[in-house]
Parts: sequence; structure tokens; C-alpha cells
Amino acid sequence: MSEFKDTIQKSLDEILNRLQFNRLDDLKSSGYIYIANNYKCHGRIRIIADDTIFIISGDDIDLKEDFLFDMGTSDNFILGYFQSISGELIPSLQPLSSGKVYANLYSTNTQKILFKTLEPLDFVIIILSKNLFTRISSYQDKATNNDLPDLSNLIKGCYSNSKLVNVFNHIKNVRIQNPLAENFFWGSKIFEALSIIIEENTSNNSNAYFSNNIDSDQTAAFQVSNYIDKHLESDLNIELLAQIAYMSRAKLKYVFKNTFGVSMQDYIKRKRLVTAKQLLVETNLSIKDISTSIGYKNTGSFCEMFKKETSMRPLEYRKTNNM
Repeated sequence: MSEFKDTIQKSLDEILNRLQFNRLDDLKSSGYIYIANNYKCHGRIRIIADDTIFIISGDDIDLKEDFLFDMGTSDNFILGYFQSISGELIPSLQPLSSGKVYANLYSTNTQKILFKTLEPLDFVIIILSKNLFTRISSYQDKATNNDLPDLSNLIKGCYSNSKLVNVFNHIKNVRIQNPLAENFFWGSKIFEALSIIIEENTSNNSNAYFSNNIDSDQTAAFQVSNYIDKHLESDLNIELLAQIAYMSRAKLKYVFKNTFGVSMQDYIKRKRLVTAKQLLVETNLSIKDISTSIGYKNTGSFCEMFKKETSMRPLEYRKTNNM
């Protein structure tokens, strides 16, 4: 294990131990996952790492108290995308917003992240080693435009453009079983993100990388995802969702998957499953009431879906996680 990977892993282990996450191997990829379901938080974190890149992906993490995120590393470069977030940078107290990408050099003397309990956390954090970033910076010497600012200053900032957000949604949601193919995928997506940021910061308005229709399409996709999140108990049929997006059914399916990296059907199923897990652990609601509250008219269908996704029946899951 490289010094970079070892340092990040030790810092991450300390953080997740404080939140009582348990580590599991991810048998379907080259990474591994952490699971928590306790009085401090519950949720899932997935890790993909090599000697120069560390990717941390968090899914529906529900904190029971505010938490200060400090990796304790020095002079590495960090990119963070938050699909859902309530928090702020410390000590600047700059609020963090959903649907944005933050890029900055990271060291023990710079900013930390205070995660708050108001919203579940969905995020991707990418840490690039100092050595990798130095190699990337060396490419600038070969650029035809020698008037560009230093690369670290060129990339720093907060971004909400559609293509960049799409890249991070793909990083967060795509699963590739072949380890070699997976590593090529992560690397290509990270370099794509950096190239989009550089292009945006060096282009004039007339040659902008992002078009208005791409932005409006992504806005519509987020409107649909927000509606889904707030109406899991409803019949979330494609006709209704297409009306909300002011799109045809075919276009909405394409735009939604291109934005989030998963189909609407899989997105809805995941959100319903996460909510069901929370209700099973945090309430005494009956299985019938839980299934109804997340949009299942037939309790048997809910139990069948739950067992397929978790390998446990709902009552078994409740008993196991309340021990």
C-alpha cells in the first residue's frame, strides 16, 4: 500500500470507527463498503482506491448528530459532489449546497466539513494524491497558452454545471464488476471532470462548454427526483413524472439516467428500500403500514422485493438491527 493510500485509509478508518461503521468486502468490484445502523447514524459508504486516487461514495447517510469531517491529510487535492447535503465549510462557515461540485486543495490547515443532521447525505468525495496532481500540472507546461494561471488556482471553486454534475452522478451510481475495467472507468471520469472545469474557467461565454438546454434538462431531472423523494407512497408512474418534467416519456427516461447514472425505476426502488430500512429500525410500524407508506399496495410484493435486495425478510431485518 502506498503512503498516500495508507494515510487516507487510516484517517478514514478513524472517522468511520467514531460513527460505528462496519467494513465489508464488495465482492462485485475492487472496492469495499462500510455499513452503519446504530444510534449515531445509519447508511452506506463505498470505497474505491489505488495508489493515487481515493473515491468515497456515501448513500443516504442519516446522522443523528452534527459531525465534523476532517481527513487530516496534507496538500492533496479534493473534489466533492453532494447530491444531498446540509452542512458548511469550517472555519469559513460557507454553506454547502446540493447539486454542486466543490474543488480545493486540502490540508490540515485549510477547511473542514461540518455535516449537519437536517438532510440525509448523498455524496462523492475524490482525493487525488499530491504526486498525481503534480504530474497533471506538468501537462500545463506543454499547453499552447502559457498565460494560464497555476493549475491548482484554475481548478479551485464551486461548480453546478450539468455535464460536470453528470460525471459525478455516473461515478456515484455506476457499478462495474471487472476490476481493471472499473479502474479505467474511474480514472477516465476524474480526468473528464478536471477537463470540464478547466474548459469552463478558460472559455469565454460565446464558447461555453455547457448549453442552456442541457442545464434545463438536468433541472427537470432534479425536479423529478425531488418529487419522487417526497412522494414515495404514491403511484410514481412514468406518465405523471413526464408531465412534471414537461418531457416525453422516452426523453425523461434518457435524461434521468444520463443525470443520475441509474434508471428511474432503480432510483425509485433504492429510495423505497432505504426508507423501509429506516422505518423498520426507527419505528414500531407494522410491515403492512411500512409497505403502504412507500407505495406498495401489496405487502407480499414489498416483502419479496425486500428479501431480494437484502437477503432478509423485513421482520428479520428489524430484529437483526435492533439487537
